[in-house]
Amino acid sequence: MVKATNPSLLKLSCAVLAFMVVAAPHAEAFLFCLFTLFHPIQYCEQYLTTGLTNYTNWVNCCDRLQFIYQLYNGEIYGGLFDNKASHQSICSCVINEVRGLQNYSYTYSSKMTAECNLRSFPFPVTKSFNCSTLS
Repeated sequence: MVKATNPSLLKLSCAVLAFMVVAAPHAEAFLFCLFTLFHPIQYCEQYLTTGLTNYTNWVNCCDRLQFIYQLYNGEIYGGLFDNKASHQSICSCVINEVRGLQNYSYTYSSKMTAECNLRSFPFPVTKSFNCSTLS
């Protein structure tokens, strides 16, 4: 029997094991977060343009966008993700804009759609993202 000589190491091992158990069902999301540290914009564009088809995917889209907003800006502007009920409309709004997005530093002031009044898009450093009209 091996006696643990370092309680801190034992606690750390338990914490890592617990994290792995909890994170296992969400491995894809975890890998996404790791990937975004190096290629956030490219991966986001790829994910958003592959055709999201159901509500669960819309919510996942929002969660991942939220991570990217935090990565670049340190916070989420406009409280966009506070209202879970708005996820589907917000993501629909984002998807429609991203599909035509050529330059991530471009601020949308003239490209308005019927379902989303997208004032600006925070890739990578703009300071606001405001969908004031959602379908």
